[in-house]
Amino acid sequence: MEQKDLQAGTQNFAKIIKDGSYYVDKTMIIKELLQAHNAVNLITRPRRFGKSLMIDMLSSFFSLTADHSIFDDLAICNERDICEKYMGKFPVLLLDLSGFSSESYRDALNVLADKISNLAECYLPLCESGKMRSQDKALMETYYALRDVTTYPKKTEDFAAMLRSAPYNICKILHDYYGKNVVVLIDEYDVPLNKAYLGGFYDSMVELIRIMFEKLLKTTKVLELSVITGCLRISKESIFTGMNNISVWDREDNFSREYFGFTEKEVVDLLSYYSLNDVLDSARAWYDGYLFGNGHVYCPWDIIRYVVKCRKGGNTNPANYWTDSSENEIIIRMLQESDASTQKDYLHLLAGKTIQKTVTEALTYRDLNEPGDNIWSLLVATGYLTIERYIDDSDDVRYDVDAEDEAEDEDEDEVEDEDLFSSPSRLCELKIPNGEIRQLFGSLLHDWLNKSFHTNTTVISAFCAAFPRRDPEAAEKNLKKILYDVTSSRDMSAQNQQKEYFYHGTVLGLLYSKWKVRSNIQSGDGYCDLGFFCKKRLAIVIEMKFNSADLEASAKEALNQIEIKRYADEFFRDGATKVLRYGIACYRDNCRVLLDTKTTV
Repeated sequence: MEQKDLQAGTQNFAKIIKDGSYYVDKTMIIKELLQAHNAVNLITRPRRFGKSLMIDMLSSFFSLTADHSIFDDLAICNERDICEKYMGKFPVLLLDLSGFSSESYRDALNVLADKISNLAECYLPLCESGKMRSQDKALMETYYALRDVTTYPKKTEDFAAMLRSAPYNICKILHDYYGKNVVVLIDEYDVPLNKAYLGGFYDSMVELIRIMFEKLLKTTKVLELSVITGCLRISKESIFTGMNNISVWDREDNFSREYFGFTEKEVVDLLSYYSLNDVLDSARAWYDGYLFGNGHVYCPWDIIRYVVKCRKGGNTNPANYWTDSSENEIIIRMLQESDASTQKDYLHLLAGKTIQKTVTEALTYRDLNEPGDNIWSLLVATGYLTIERYIDDSDDVRYDVDAEDEAEDEDEDEVEDEDLFSSPSRLCELKIPNGEIRQLFGSLLHDWLNKSFHTNTTVISAFCAAFPRRDPEAAEKNLKKILYDVTSSRDMSAQNQQKEYFYHGTVLGLLYSKWKVRSNIQSGDGYCDLGFFCKKRLAIVIEMKFNSADLEASAKEALNQIEIKRYADEFFRDGATKVLRYGIACYRDNCRVLLDTKTTV
């Protein structure tokens, strides 16, 4: 039997089904949404966890004009009452707010105008039906004409006012034309705010989005159901002011966790279908580790891309599929502006450790400018960190679960918006979820070093290249240059163990841009600091020391430890024919790098 195709990066639900491609069935979220009886649903998950595909699937299900036969073999069709009452019964307004690349407020308005024009285009044929009122037809044609920049209002405030009202006006036109309430779907609602934060026009964009949402979502007279997706749960004072009809589905929801990301069973079934059972351990190590509710899930984007790669044959080594993003820019900016404690925690995570931090669910981008734990909340929300466990000690819990449950029992009309957007927070144990993100953390460290400490990329490249070349002098020379930039900018008064983590994490991050470096590897009779394959049969093992007294002696001690504890054994078992052993000792901006020239095989 011929295997189904597997589409990577496709967000067109109908295309996946019509093409007969492999689809991990998430359609039962429709039942969950309808049974929740919430007018407006905000779903927050990290990027690349299937939010946009889910939005497109919802559009196909509810839309009056979609081909509903695509659901015939999917789980939701077993819910006959739901399908009979809701499938194909409503006009749908789908506003996709992804893809903003604006550098100014006016640029952002131009992008939004193009999206409004695309919305109007979907319903332009209704204007020719003879059933639409003349004023509605004129308004729809005005919105469609926004694809021509010459139609833009000259005054920025007039332009913004037109765009703020456009989604509601289109929604109202659809309601009046069909005589039915409208399903409103908004994808990636926080992307314009992200770009505005980076571009320096955040307040203007907040005002625009707030008024737009208030017009579109606050009243239920024309609204059947709305679903909004994004990474961050933007707090009430910036977007959802005055709205008390919103239900939030966040990371802690158990009932919705299975619909975003792939469960262990779904990954096992997928790999089994393509006869790739032997790569399960690699997939688990690189793409698992996210905690939603009380269950772990894999990043679906990565799993699909990995399976597509493995199906091509040959190399089945995991790859990093998280390309550069705007979240990276924000993280680098926050690291640049953070204190030594935050930077130490970052390196602590990079070294494979966990940290305990208070994670806040509801943020504004403005909060990111404030000192404290906001960077960790951002990293969790965007998928760069995961919650290993919640700290359940009553003295540590910052989130009143009983109070939230009581609020849910109140009459909806009496629930104030503060209940949903009052920045609930909990003390959590955080970690990097998997190998892919650990490698990305290393890459971000490079950017951080370059932007914060003006470390030349040529120096970093020379440092990395020295190891396979068996050139400890070059490695030492370039590491000294890097350490001079880094250590001169931070407090070095921490405990010695923390200082060792700092140097460990710095070297780990520097090497990560070049190789898949492993940290704290169990090998021989202990745990080696760093190890990696730089070629198919050539591996490198590094042991690090911190010593203020004698760097030469400490580096020799590190080499001796590698030999006595047989740290190279694991790499020989993995196929290495040569293992280069390096000892590195550091103190402030000075270091000593030694290569064991006697035992390289």
